[in-house]
Amino acid sequence: MITSAGQGMTSAAMQAAALDELLLLRMGRLEGLAPAFFKRAAQVIDTPWQLAVGEDFRFPETTGPKPAGVDLLNRYVAAVHRATLVDPVVGAAFIKVMNLLASPSSLLTPGIMLRVLRANWGHSRAVSELRSKRNRSQTGHNIQSV
Repeated sequence: MITSAGQGMTSAAMQAAALDELLLLRMGRLEGLAPAFFKRAAQVIDTPWQLAVGEDFRFPETTGPKPAGVDLLNRYVAAVHRATLVDPVVGAAFIKVMNLLASPSSLLTPGIMLRVLRANWGHSRAVSELRSKRNRSQTGHNIQSV
């Protein structure tokens, strides 16, 4: 897990809460506790681990088998990042995921996806216009009035 994402303490607290819940359910009996706890802990750390692994594959230096669909997900997450700059609803949804208060799948609901698309539509048009202006100025086709 990448600690720079700030999820280590949250994950540890969630694992401690899972252990506490198991101890209450078992009325303090320790027999067989470890396998039950490890199963719950695995569920807790799955989300931050998957977020970290997906991000690792953004870098060409990363080696190992790439999970199916990770490139598509990384492109979508990049679009979510851009949308957070202009859409507070997307920003709040993203913060909930990063703070482990919501599942990453919450960013794939139709409402959030539509907002991400809308936010990026404006971004891609602006980028296209900037590139077009830059190309015109570099090729000398920028007509200026004297």
